[in-house]
Amino acid sequence: MASKSLVGAILGAWPDFRGSMRDQMAADPREERLLFYVFLACALGFVAGLPGAIEQGRALDIDGGTSAMVFGRLFSAIFIAPLFLYGIAALSHLLARLFGGSGPYYNARLALFWSLLVAMPLLLAVSAISAVLPNGSLVSAMNLSAAAVFFWIWGVSLAEGSGVRRALPLALTLYLLPAGLLFLLISQ
Repeated sequence: MASKSLVGAILGAWPDFRGSMRDQMAADPREERLLFYVFLACALGFVAGLPGAIEQGRALDIDGGTSAMVFGRLFSAIFIAPLFLYGIAALSHLLARLFGGSGPYYNARLALFWSLLVAMPLLLAVSAISAVLPNGSLVSAMNLSAAAVFFWIWGVSLAEGSGVRRALPLALTLYLLPAGLLFLLISQ
């Protein structure tokens, strides 16, 4: 792992997500590296969301609406999203324990932050394509597909980091649990 650049490690993760997570755990990154991972993922996520922020800002039809939307998203990416992701990592650690996982909380954080970085090329590509296509079912399908791929990467990484043998049930739970909770909130 030490001989690979970060970009090389991210692109090299695609053929073998479990092996990539093993490499990350073997490299034994300290908390500073995890902070770098989460801040880099949030910064790239901000970039991926720029077309949507600009479109929403223009839809506000007020002076400075676009800059307000962009700066609001930047604030969220820098200050709110990393804290939120640490909380999500804690919940995923508890979820992995329900599936028989025994890994430390550190591995759950690593799994989430590393998965975000590994999925980022796909998310950036989907964002770029979505920026030129009109909103519709194709854009929605691409976004759902990208989300499913991310949750699969995260489920496999979390399973490896937690010592869970079968990644599919864990990945499906990670994918379906938020959707189910959102459905319950909306239906009330």
